Amino acid sequence: MSEVKLPEGWVRKRLGEVCKTTSGGTPSRKDLSYYTGSIPWVKSGELKNGIIISTEEHISEEAIKDSSAKIFPSGTLLIAIYGATVGRLAFLGMDAATNQAVCGITPGKLLDKNYLYWLLFFKRPQLLDERAGGAQPNISQNILRELTIPLPPIPVQQAIVARIEELFSELDAGVNELQTALSRLKIYRQAVLDWAFEGKLTTEWRLNNKNSPSGIELLNDIRTSRIVENDKVGKKTKTIISINDKDLKFLFDIPNEWCWVKPEDVCSPENYSIGIGPFGSNLKVDDYTSSGVPLIFVKNITRKNFTLNLRYITDEKFEELKAHSVKPLDILVTKMGDPPGDSTIYPEERPEGIITSDCLKFRVWDSFVERKYFQYCIESSLIKRQLGLITQGVAQKKISSERFKTLYFPLSSRLEQIQIVSEIEARLSEADVIEAIIRQELVRAENLRQSILKQAFEGKLVTAPVNQVEETESAKIGESVSPHYGSPPGDQLSLF
Repeated sequence: MSEVKLPEGWVRKRLGEVCKTTSGGTPSRKDLSYYTGSIPWVKSGELKNGIIISTEEHISEEAIKDSSAKIFPSGTLLIAIYGATVGRLAFLGMDAATNQAVCGITPGKLLDKNYLYWLLFFKRPQLLDERAGGAQPNISQNILRELTIPLPPIPVQQAIVARIEELFSELDAGVNELQTALSRLKIYRQAVLDWAFEGKLTTEWRLNNKNSPSGIELLNDIRTSRIVENDKVGKKTKTIISINDKDLKFLFDIPNEWCWVKPEDVCSPENYSIGIGPFGSNLKVDDYTSSGVPLIFVKNITRKNFTLNLRYITDEKFEELKAHSVKPLDILVTKMGDPPGDSTIYPEERPEGIITSDCLKFRVWDSFVERKYFQYCIESSLIKRQLGLITQGVAQKKISSERFKTLYFPLSSRLEQIQIVSEIEARLSEADVIEAIIRQELVRAENLRQSILKQAFEGKLVTAPVNQVEETESAKIGESVSPHYGSPPGDQLSLF
């Protein structure tokens, strides 16, 4: 592919012809005194495309003398040359030393350092392609020095920098609005769940369905049916203690037609309807096989993906661990977090499996209640607040099955549960559509950023009238996203 023709007065040079490059060094970690000095010492992970004004570690004068580390003056342009950080940039906002994974670049008289910054920012994909090595591939100083760069006169370089920064400032403003919109979407989704289980999404529905059975009547039906089911198999029915309103001061008021229940009130009459996975002595890595009964890990729940990094056990091991089995449509919950409680429903098309030790299952009695209602409730602030309380003071925030059984859930009639799920999903679906648009806009913004840089270094940004398309597009980022949602209870949520 032929090179783009440069404007008159521009030349192509190798970076090493117009810059000096020097890498840093790491003093021996065996001598702790090297790391008790006052000289800032920059590591590659601290390069974040900005100005470095502080560092995690400092080294001593002796460390400089006894190693290849050296002090770079304030204003030096740094570039990471090792591992995952290759190509990251930063200017020093103070005199500092660096480790060997960082290269300091000093431009000569023909090169403006800010022009070089944006040029290397643009060239990062090329530098990543040129990495060499093993687990932590890197670029050498020689690769940097041999990098061919377009070099206009200094005044043109400065004009290009000014134009890039002007366009990027407009672009960044749009991106910030989009990021703010994403944050508000997260708040909105949580608010929808909270409104749902406070009864606010179905206020009108209750007015129009006054003859619908109440949550209390539903609970009585469940308890009666549980006795019948247990009698069939000769099982004694556990006495359910009614919930005292005094226990609920930390919650909130619910509609009069609803009542409070605990998980055991609505769980399936089958054995092991609430339970956690087996621990180490019962399930070890040595038990994993390449096929058989699938195992379910925390990552499968949090990512809602039950085909991710599959592990299996044999049918014989499954029989041994059957108390920890998961059936399609069981509610699955993560036991750990701050607070714990990410959840999802095990897909209907998946085979029976076994949850691992950091997961919990909750099998509701679907003849009487809607599982999606309870899964959404687990995601609401109502349950998350309770999870925070029952794990308070615990070093590792973790739910046991016994702690899970102490949670309070609001119970409406089954018809209202169905309506609540419908109301939730309508609003969350709308939020999903808006999020998809926002993320498309963020991708478009990044593509536009690269387009601006490409034009800049081909001499098309300041040597001719400004490209009106790029200018217009940068100002438009974020405008295609609807600024308001539909009309859930309360004020409409403004995205911008």
